[in-house]
Amino acid sequence: MFLPFLPLIVASISLTLLAGVLERPEPWLNMPIWIVLPAILVFGILVAQLRQNIRILNRSEFSSFSEQDKPSSSKFTYNRTGILLIWMVAVFGEQLDLRLVEIFEKSMASETISFVVLLLVYWIADALAAIPVYRWNSSGVNQKFKGSAFHLRLQLPILALIFIQLFWIWIINMILPEQTSNWTPYFEILSSLILLVLIAPALIVKSWGAQAIEKGSADEAMRNELEQFRTPVAGILCWPDSIMPHSTAGVIGLVRGFRYLLISTKLLKELSNAELRAVIAHEAEHIRRHHLFYYLIAVTGLLGFFALAVNVNFLLVFTEISQFPGLVLGIFAIIIVLLFMRFGIGFLSQNFERQADCHSFERFGITHISTALLKVSWLNGINPEQDNWHHYGIRQRIDFLSKCLKKPEMIQHHHRRVTRIKIGCALMLVGLLGANIILTSEFIKTNLLAWKLERSNDNWKFEDASLLTKMGDLLYFQDHKNKAEIWYRRALELNPGESRTLNNLAWLLTETHLGDKKRLNESMELAQKALEGKRTAFIWDTLAEAYFMNGLYEKAADAAHNALESAEEGNGISVEADLDYYKKRFKQMAGE
Repeated sequence: MFLPFLPLIVASISLTLLAGVLERPEPWLNMPIWIVLPAILVFGILVAQLRQNIRILNRSEFSSFSEQDKPSSSKFTYNRTGILLIWMVAVFGEQLDLRLVEIFEKSMASETISFVVLLLVYWIADALAAIPVYRWNSSGVNQKFKGSAFHLRLQLPILALIFIQLFWIWIINMILPEQTSNWTPYFEILSSLILLVLIAPALIVKSWGAQAIEKGSADEAMRNELEQFRTPVAGILCWPDSIMPHSTAGVIGLVRGFRYLLISTKLLKELSNAELRAVIAHEAEHIRRHHLFYYLIAVTGLLGFFALAVNVNFLLVFTEISQFPGLVLGIFAIIIVLLFMRFGIGFLSQNFERQADCHSFERFGITHISTALLKVSWLNGINPEQDNWHHYGIRQRIDFLSKCLKKPEMIQHHHRRVTRIKIGCALMLVGLLGANIILTSEFIKTNLLAWKLERSNDNWKFEDASLLTKMGDLLYFQDHKNKAEIWYRRALELNPGESRTLNNLAWLLTETHLGDKKRLNESMELAQKALEGKRTAFIWDTLAEAYFMNGLYEKAADAAHNALESAEEGNGISVEADLDYYKKRFKQMAGE
């Protein structure tokens, strides 16, 4: 179920990492956007044909391909891997995301538009790469584009979910622009997951055109089995063979009213009612044991791991201890996703499938579930002896149930094993969330930076001044203003003309030395000196405050007016001090 969507998920994660997070080289070729984007689509066609030609050359006979020879658009094939790499190289090497942001810079959602355009290009290129032209005639070309259209439809739910998530996060940022905190990313992730859990099942069945199965004995048998174990679904639908050609059954959806059972039409026809009930008992166990929920925990854990990596990298950069190259981080992230799918999801799936098999075995014995599994193998052209990384092989599954006939205690042993796995997943998620909360705390930043500075306090140089200023900033926002003043002064000893340090110390003096005329005069001198290096709104505002605290009200009003003019020009405003802030400050200083 995951494999058809994996390339698009990897593309989305890669683009998220590239967009504004990683350092980027200059464009390699600097080709126009209107050439690069269509070129990616052309490469999709060429990659598909190259793979097809290799297949032909490797055949002993140059006969036409049968339907079984043709690669399915639902498989993660070499050509799909190839176009994914080409797309990533083009985005990274030509800075396509940054250049698209510049084109749409007048839009408030320019980054989102850039993301959407590039993902749409990949979506189409992936479809073109998935299906080659088998015969160079009108029928063959028509077959190519028909297959590509099916592929687009297969990927459509994931693409739509990604866009919905982008739109949701954009809304959050529009509604809460001034309430950003360490908890904001977690709120975005949690709310996005809840949103996707609710709408994903309905979106998938609607996009794929899944239809309800016909009323009859099969439908009644399935519903009875589901209701008997209190695992009802919103609908029992036929798995669209044109979209997902595998003959199988599956459940999508976590919440009762948003949960669907999908079953292949071919499988429905081939299974007897007894075999069908055994299969449904298997699916009911997935629902009863909340297996899908633990897949979600695992995916959330992956996001938590990436957040942890980002936070660690931020701390290393913030303290100037080290910095990993952007390309290395991007490649590392893609490798982690692939390993997570292969070994993380594969491990969970194998154990969950075995637990579901055990339940079917306990309900109906070994015969019906075994014959159903062999029919699934036959319908899909799978060798029963072949191992499977996410379900176990058919023979392995039947052999395990055969052992359970002789040793029934093996079933309870496996149930306990799955319970331990679930507890491990939950603890892993809690641990990752806790680690991220700790790493984003001001306490960790302060202590790590203090450790770095204390190690080199005998050899501080001009280049270290920025670190000393950061230390002062951290202490200031923790309300340790006396200590912050010490660090600002140390920074100025190394770099006496640094505007930000001068400004921050000047503001601090106006707050902490209200009755000390000497310090208040110093605050004016520091702010004036800061203006010599950088004439921005926030420095003019500091000078206005210094004048005001020294009783120079006319000068304070003039400085506040200059701060407002700079803010109106967009010079030195921020989320914390926007244009409205400077308007209020001017009115305050002018006595209005």
